Amino acid sequence: MRVVLRLIRGLFAALARLFGGGGGGQASRRGRRPAKEPYVPRRKTGPDNTMAPPGSLGGVEQDQIVVGTFRDHDRGRAIPFKMFMPEGVSGPAPVVIFSHGLGGSRDAAPYLGHALAKAGYFGFFIQHPGTDKTILEGAQTQQEIQRQMQAAIKVPGNMLDRFTDLPFVLDQLERMNVKTKLAGQLDLTRIGMIGHSYGARSTMAAAGQAFGFFGTRFKDPRIKAAVPLSPNVTVPPGQSLEGIYDAIDIPMLHVTGTGDGMMGDEDFDPYTRTIPYQTITAPDQYLLVLDGASHSTFSGREDDGDGGEIKDVIALLVVLFMNAHLKGDEAALTELREDFAFRLAPEDIFEFK
Repeated sequence: MRVVLRLIRGLFAALARLFGGGGGGQASRRGRRPAKEPYVPRRKTGPDNTMAPPGSLGGVEQDQIVVGTFRDHDRGRAIPFKMFMPEGVSGPAPVVIFSHGLGGSRDAAPYLGHALAKAGYFGFFIQHPGTDKTILEGAQTQQEIQRQMQAAIKVPGNMLDRFTDLPFVLDQLERMNVKTKLAGQLDLTRIGMIGHSYGARSTMAAAGQAFGFFGTRFKDPRIKAAVPLSPNVTVPPGQSLEGIYDAIDIPMLHVTGTGDGMMGDEDFDPYTRTIPYQTITAPDQYLLVLDGASHSTFSGREDDGDGGEIKDVIALLVVLFMNAHLKGDEAALTELREDFAFRLAPEDIFEFK
């Protein structure tokens, strides 16, 4: 495995030097800034960028955010949610589900909720009891936080609960679209999903990743496009990398950073988070590796000292991706594949296949 990781890291280093295309198998097209363009030291938002400035609400007022709880009586489980209402939409609007990481909550990644709402989506951020912020209660030190997180991961039922939260929530949205004041306003033929860290694992499961004995039973065909942020590679004994991703057949945007480490593992190589992108054979796969982005960047807990520029870039890319692959917007697809890379810093990596 270490040899494989060294090869992957070497491949990325070579690509960064050459600004070239992916080699072998299905060709991947690079999105790096062409060599003839002058290097720009900071990421560009540009005058036409619709993303809000860091720290703002992006035009989304507080009364356009709805919080509540779904109750699953069959499982004895309550699922808190936060819903960002779409702006300027006259007809049914697409829905994007967000699944938080270990120790997170429905309040994770608000920058994405605001950006999605401004772009005309329902941003539906759900909370997973058992792996949410309540597992950190009483922790006073980094070691205690790490210990309590590891304890939550080791409970088999927590993963199953997470993976089955999604179909339950989607069922509730179908009910909401018929029996509440939002009736007819949700376009449930166009549902996307975003997840960070453990939430990325939940997203991969919904997209069709196989998980040992359970296989692909958690794949949900209602999810049409997905964005795993900081995905983890999980390969059960007896399975190959190719085998665990064979059922994935939807567009996916894979996002990580050069500082995207793992708590408690000093030897962890962030480039392992690119393995799903490298391995999945379905079309319309995208990869963004942001120079300097850490694991907590994507949850919105820190700005990495850049004033929020990295999160603005992530939000812009997510909206372009969803517009292209959920809404079928050809102009967004063109901007995604031909123009987006020019907004990146020189050491960022963007490619697709």
